[in-house]
Amino acid sequence: MENQVENMRAIRVKYLPPTNNKGSRIKLIEQMYQTADTVTLSYNYAIGDGTEQAIQYLQSKGINILGKSNIKGETILFSDSWQKGSDDFITIKNK
Repeated sequence: MENQVENMRAIRVKYLPPTNNKGSRIKLIEQMYQTADTVTLSYNYAIGDGTEQAIQYLQSKGINILGKSNIKGETILFSDSWQKGSDDFITIKNK
């Protein structure tokens, strides 16, 4: 019997503390093959949780979040959403 393990997207969520010039931010990183897509969002104090803010952002783009894991101060979100329709890959980046 062969195990059927589903291929999932892994999106890292990292908190960036404030600097002298910028406020707190949330960085989303998705590494694929030899490239990486990144998005940096201003921290939303109304939400008050960087992981929840990242989940809401990704869901607004049509990316379904199935689970998460915390590793060394970062959260990794797992998704099974790859495309809309037959060919449109869903990127994490703003278009």
